[in-house]
Amino acid sequence: MQLETIHFSLKELISLIIITVSGLLMAVAFQFQLLIGFMPGFIFLIYQLLKKGISFKSIRLTGYKGIYRNREIIWLLSLIGILLPSWAIIGTVPNMVSFILSVINPEHFLVSSFLMTMVISMTLGTSVGSLSVIGLPLMGTAQALGVPLEWTAGALISGAFVGDRSSPLSSAFQLLATSLEIQTKKQFNAIMPTALLTICVSSFLFILLDRSLTLDAYKQPVISMGEMMSDWIVFLPVILLIAGVIVGVRIRYSFFISIGAAFAIVLIKGISVLKWGQVVLNGIDGIGGLMTMIPFIIFISVVGIYSEMLERYQIVQPYINKLLTNDHSLTVNSVQGVTLALFVSLISPNQSFPIILNGRMLLPHWTKHFNSKELARVVSDSTMVYAGLVPWSLLAVLCSTIVGVSVIHYVFFAFFLWLSPLITILYSIIREKRWSIAHEM
Repeated sequence: MQLETIHFSLKELISLIIITVSGLLMAVAFQFQLLIGFMPGFIFLIYQLLKKGISFKSIRLTGYKGIYRNREIIWLLSLIGILLPSWAIIGTVPNMVSFILSVINPEHFLVSSFLMTMVISMTLGTSVGSLSVIGLPLMGTAQALGVPLEWTAGALISGAFVGDRSSPLSSAFQLLATSLEIQTKKQFNAIMPTALLTICVSSFLFILLDRSLTLDAYKQPVISMGEMMSDWIVFLPVILLIAGVIVGVRIRYSFFISIGAAFAIVLIKGISVLKWGQVVLNGIDGIGGLMTMIPFIIFISVVGIYSEMLERYQIVQPYINKLLTNDHSLTVNSVQGVTLALFVSLISPNQSFPIILNGRMLLPHWTKHFNSKELARVVSDSTMVYAGLVPWSLLAVLCSTIVGVSVIHYVFFAFFLWLSPLITILYSIIREKRWSIAHEM
């Protein structure tokens, strides 16, 4: 399907942005379905395309492609709706909570959660997979300790995005390398300095939060280590999920393997298949099942259509080059890159489209005046992390669904995400000053 450039006047584009973002902000503020808030912008975009002579058939085919490109996220949401309740009914979740309570120092819970999730995400290369493995048990541990859940969610999602942004196993990392035509080793070396700085600052802030906590609700593990080891089989679904991702099995199929193991344990433990089916559909102990995922799946499908139309009809791209007003200042270009990434992420909740768009559109300008490694750092510290900050971003919806805390509640405590753009700008300022001194010498 070839790209077509449809001219949207600046007034029409601004109107589209205002209608789309305003509806979504109202949905977040008044806590009604994101899909309802998204529909005015979606309908306005289709109306404008029809008005400009695009056939309904072309729009329909574009919509099919948008849903198809987001099929992996739809699969993951569906599988998460099956996986987490399956873990809960066989005892995986309470056993993991007890295990964490027995080995973690409660006084350093938040920073430990951040670092633990970071290590898992760097190993697995996926924020969704990392949160699926460790998110629910750590959220349960936080509840047992009396730690605010929004603080814990911020720590977990911060750690998960370290790997999503930085791990060579991450699909986002690989997509950026392809878009910028850069070797993955060079990209990794380029993005690690700001990653390490942001990790250190984030860890310090989580330590401060830890020190402010009074853990009156702390309880000793309700299950002893001996009891846990006697019921070791309940850890098998988690082990298989981690092993599958590590050896390169697609995360969807790793989820299938883990669900299959959980179902086998259901049969071994004598739990009726009917009860398991009810739990999978309706959830258990506050852990949602398939039915709770349906609104998110519909929303993601509609957002996929919207993002595909923006890309197919080249609606945003003509205005991007006009933003590139400075050709020599690394600092100014970094600020422009970070701002542009936010703008694109707000109107295109699909993570892949902003990465490709920002990478490909900015690459000629940056390679002419700087280099692709600097651009890789700026995009990594903005486009990739914004996906966890924008409440209607597909990845943010996935992450908030797993941890059970809305984006608007965890966003302030997701230190790694909102510190990354600030630190990359600061890093550009320092590098530019060094270049200036070297040039003078």
